[in-house]
Amino acid sequence: MSVLGENAYGLFASALALALISASMVDLGAARYTTRALSQRVADPQQLVSSLATSRFVLSGLSAAICILIGLRLGFTGERIWTLLAASIYVLLGNIVLYLRSVFQAFEDLRAEGVSVVIEKFLVVGLGLAALLYWRRPDITLFAMSAGMLLSLAQTAWVVTKRFVKLSYSAFNLGLIRTTYQDMFALGIAGLIAAIYPRIDLLMIQSMLGDAAAGNYSAAYRLIEASYFVTAIVSMSALFPRFSRQNAEADKVNRDEVRKATILMAGVGAAIGGVLFLLSNPVMQLLSPEGTFVQSPELLRWLSWTLPLTFASSVLFTAMLALNDEKVLALFLVGLTICNVGLNAVLIPRAGMVGAASATIATEVLMICLYSVRYARLIRISD
Repeated sequence: MSVLGENAYGLFASALALALISASMVDLGAARYTTRALSQRVADPQQLVSSLATSRFVLSGLSAAICILIGLRLGFTGERIWTLLAASIYVLLGNIVLYLRSVFQAFEDLRAEGVSVVIEKFLVVGLGLAALLYWRRPDITLFAMSAGMLLSLAQTAWVVTKRFVKLSYSAFNLGLIRTTYQDMFALGIAGLIAAIYPRIDLLMIQSMLGDAAAGNYSAAYRLIEASYFVTAIVSMSALFPRFSRQNAEADKVNRDEVRKATILMAGVGAAIGGVLFLLSNPVMQLLSPEGTFVQSPELLRWLSWTLPLTFASSVLFTAMLALNDEKVLALFLVGLTICNVGLNAVLIPRAGMVGAASATIATEVLMICLYSVRYARLIRISD
């Protein structure tokens, strides 16, 4: 981060955020739908995965084109538009990798998924870091990261084909695509809003306060976001297929497992948040020895309060998805996103980046409250 400097890193982070938001329409619930459908044995694996993987590639290409058009409309030129193009390619490839990992989750093979993740991080970070240190430019760094993601995609697709589902373009079924997307519409809306919601504050900061402020906020938020691998492993990879199978077999999930997992994840989130809170200054000093991101330690302390809430919410979110309650989840997430945007619009002009962090905390509190009330009602209905 310090190699680029706060302005260049702000451009790097903002381009990635814009690319991710543009690509948020790509999934449309496909990954979670695939995990749930294969876990419940309600679909032909080869036809489903081959069809949805192909459609995901097409949609990812369209989202990348839309992202570039938005950048041009916003006046991006030179290094800025090249950075956005590189970010779009990186996100496009990453979207396909994430979808293919839903197959590992459906078959509950955490080892295969873990190996895929480690290889991706090794290639993306290794190539990206080499480009960063040699060229010190955000666009070239993102192009190098894209090359790493492409190699990761090749490895993941090879494992899926060899061990789980044979991918084949001949298995593509347009009729299945139509039916599937109709079935997972609400799931897709929930996933769409869930992808957009965490990145709105960064774009609003960049728009209102500039690249330097966005760089400081993103440097702190990256550490928070890095801890989300715990929720990805526990909630989506381990619990989601398990809860989905329980619902298929008994028309409900094991409430004791949900309760224990929620408490455990809240504790893990509190532990990680506590460490980041207490070590915010040395951690940011380690990441930026030159002291480039001077406001990041304070922001990290604020954002660390969200972790126990986010970790606990991830379990309830997973249980509700397994219970096919995605329509209500979609409504909740739309309301939470509107609330977050409103709070940011009010608080950023008054309190700057701390205002954005406060808006995130408030929204997370509201989220856990809504999820808890809804899940309790679902349990009463299933009994």
